[in-house]
Amino acid sequence: MRFILGDRLERLISFQVAISLFVVFLVIGFLDFFFQLLNELQDVDDNYSFADALFYSFLSMPFRLYDLLPYFCLIGMIVGLGSLVDNGELIGARVLGKSYFSIGLAAFRPLLILIAIGLLSSEYYVPDISQSAFEGKSEKKQSADLKEGYWMNKPEGFLYFQYAPDKQKIKKIKFIEHDKNFKPLRLIESDSAIAEIDSWRLIDPSIKFINEGPIRDNNFRVSKGLQGIKIVLDPKYLSLSDLNQQINSSNEGYRKRSLSLEYWKKILQPFVTFSLLLLSLSFIFGPMRDQKSSQRIIISLVLAFCFDLSNKLLGSISIVSGASIFLAVLFPALVISIFGLISLKRLN
Repeated sequence: MRFILGDRLERLISFQVAISLFVVFLVIGFLDFFFQLLNELQDVDDNYSFADALFYSFLSMPFRLYDLLPYFCLIGMIVGLGSLVDNGELIGARVLGKSYFSIGLAAFRPLLILIAIGLLSSEYYVPDISQSAFEGKSEKKQSADLKEGYWMNKPEGFLYFQYAPDKQKIKKIKFIEHDKNFKPLRLIESDSAIAEIDSWRLIDPSIKFINEGPIRDNNFRVSKGLQGIKIVLDPKYLSLSDLNQQINSSNEGYRKRSLSLEYWKKILQPFVTFSLLLLSLSFIFGPMRDQKSSQRIIISLVLAFCFDLSNKLLGSISIVSGASIFLAVLFPALVISIFGLISLKRLN
């Protein structure tokens, strides 16, 4: 139990880091929401109101905050331990016999909880709420056309839909039914469809036979398939388990590599966070311990920006070049980890 919670001094260090992390989360979260809202105001029109922009900015926050989680931890660690250095409390901990390892472990404890929450949210919460936010905005803007919606090839025809508020509902549907020779037979249109066990049930569809007038058939259904609409959704809308299933079943090169990139980014996010925290410890215990708090924060922000840029750049290169996506995601974190470990070892 003591290893998990630590002694009284270690709990004080953990508490200080937790408070700093909470403050950093609030500040960056507010700034993210504010600038996202400012960006959305330029899209406000008759169809997309200020309330819609406000709702979208709030609903899309979890995805952006999850994406920034490693950098929250980095800045929270720098601020928390930095304040202890400024107040001389870290020196006091060293005088009382605390090693760099025990101080670092105490600082890691609240961050490990946040990392675990982030990993669970990427499976159960973030994908669905992100899909609801982005697809809801498209529906409000009425901006999707035949190039921006989703096309699916079904055994009985071609299914097109413009929006997918969630994985159990699609909207603005057009279905072109064909025979075994791919000759068009009917055009079916509907405003929405609801997922059933193995099919999509179109709500009040309009069915038009080629060269004939439209009729109504409330019992019309389109085959759903094992994965439903997941095979065409943006990878960021998919959970870890959905991404794994799609990677194993996808035959399209670019789609499969995009899915793999999102999958490895989520799987390796704890390691990426850990590597940045190692580097922050080497700064706090090493050359930056005599610097002012403002200087530490600025350096950590620059470091986070450079690391994020290199991650995105290597990820994009790996998709188009055919290089290992796993290594593209892992490499920056591995370099940072090695540098941090070497710096920490020199302290001893």
